[in-house]
Amino acid sequence: MPCKDYRSTGWITYFILFGIFWLGTVGCNPTDLTATPIPTSERLLTPYITATFGPTPHLEPASQGVTPTVTEIPLPTATAVIYAVVANDTLTGIASRYSVPLEDLIAANPGLDPNFLTIGMTLTIPLEGVVVSALPTATPLPLEIQAPICYSLADGNLQCLAVIENTLPDAVENVTAQISLQAPNGEILATKVATSPLNILPVGKKAALSATFDGLAAQSYRPLASLLTVIPVAQDDQRYLRTELRSSAPVISPDGLQAQVQGSVALLAEQPGAATVWIAVFAYDEDENIIGFRKWVASDVLLAGEQIDFEMQVYSLGPPITHLELLAEARP
Repeated sequence: MPCKDYRSTGWITYFILFGIFWLGTVGCNPTDLTATPIPTSERLLTPYITATFGPTPHLEPASQGVTPTVTEIPLPTATAVIYAVVANDTLTGIASRYSVPLEDLIAANPGLDPNFLTIGMTLTIPLEGVVVSALPTATPLPLEIQAPICYSLADGNLQCLAVIENTLPDAVENVTAQISLQAPNGEILATKVATSPLNILPVGKKAALSATFDGLAAQSYRPLASLLTVIPVAQDDQRYLRTELRSSAPVISPDGLQAQVQGSVALLAEQPGAATVWIAVFAYDEDENIIGFRKWVASDVLLAGEQIDFEMQVYSLGPPITHLELLAEARP
């Protein structure tokens, strides 16, 4: 009897048993059938950016010429210039420096005496195009001002004088008025600020407020006047020094159109010296109208107990001169 090859039969049996075991394993864990990919080192080292979702912007095509809306930023508005007075300043010089009319400069600084500037005081300069907010004004005291009288000058200009008298118990200062020229149809041709040659007006005294209008001598008009500022001066005010004014009898020309006067002004004792000394002479006609004035300015400091001599000549703007009146002002 031939011999059997059990080696072939054993291998077959082995593979059958292995297959049964493998099938049983797969049936218990079916998920293992999916192969897990092995990441490569390149994928681990390469970063990537994730998108952050938000509102989608709406873009207009450039061809439509859409102009983006720009938020307007408010710019600072212009303000008036504030100027500090320095030595040797004059109101006329300041007005010329900033190219503004003298009348506008005075109107922008209520209560200002054009003849009385002190170092360090501030002035508002109303430049063109600058809107100056309303400024507090000094309420005029109850003084009456006479209707202006205007005189034609040889250069074609017009000079108007308005007389004011201090009937109050105390001296006043910064006396200014507004003089306007009204046409027959009611239109205001021009308006000027009229000022006095002196800053202070003593009790019971008169002064002329003067304003000059350029090129209006040939116009038909009616002059009007109203007070702008009148400020009382306290009796113990140290800004004004006590003086004694002496003068000779005036010499009036035969036609009465000019007069000459001379005299002296003294500073009373126990006072500081006066760096500023002014004298104003007013010429009157027979109707007690002021028809001309002149201002004299001392060139030297006046010390207490001393005196300074002066000589002045004044001219009439119209009628003959009948008499003169002089006023003095002295300040430290």
